[in-house]
Amino acid sequence: MNPAGPRRAFSVISIGALGAKVLGAVREMLMAAVWGQGAVVGAFLVCLNALLVPVSLAVGELLQGAFIPVYARHRRCGSRLAPISLWMGLIVWSLVAVLIAVLLVVAGDWLVRLLAPGIGVEARDLAVRFMFAIAFGAVPFVVTAVLAVVAVQHGRPLGAALRPGVQSLGVIAGIGAAVAFNDPVYLGVGFAGAYALNATGLLVLCPINNCKS
Repeated sequence: MNPAGPRRAFSVISIGALGAKVLGAVREMLMAAVWGQGAVVGAFLVCLNALLVPVSLAVGELLQGAFIPVYARHRRCGSRLAPISLWMGLIVWSLVAVLIAVLLVVAGDWLVRLLAPGIGVEARDLAVRFMFAIAFGAVPFVVTAVLAVVAVQHGRPLGAALRPGVQSLGVIAGIGAAVAFNDPVYLGVGFAGAYALNATGLLVLCPINNCKS
């Protein structure tokens, strides 16, 4: 990365974060306008926490504190271990994400009762359906988290900058589909679809097979 690289990365990610804030505000206003602060929004947030908390615990600290320093060192040396370590990280964390997704699907009702013991019957039933939809976003979420940071190492911050905004756009699209089809579970579909799109884009943008790029 040339000397201007960090400044460019900071600028791009900052602009992306600002755009994501705007999209996030639009998303929240749309959700409030359609469902208020009732069962749908509550059930959706419970399911998001059921996915994001364990994924963050499994990936977050290890990614920034252990994996990235090792990957960056291998890459600076031009070592073939850079892409190998990336693929190994992706495989291991993807397997963890699969286990979390299976837990969401198989034990969704139990998780909802654990995370939101006072939730109503209607909201609980909806939350279980959300769990199933959001579970499909577990692996793309992890892949996106890893590749977004790696892409920055390669001087390609666009993926990291767009990541939160694409999530909001996915949920906004889910709101539209939920209204059109009269089924709020499309919120979860929109979330999962956004990360599938994110992961696909980053696989194209990030030169994972070329540690010298």
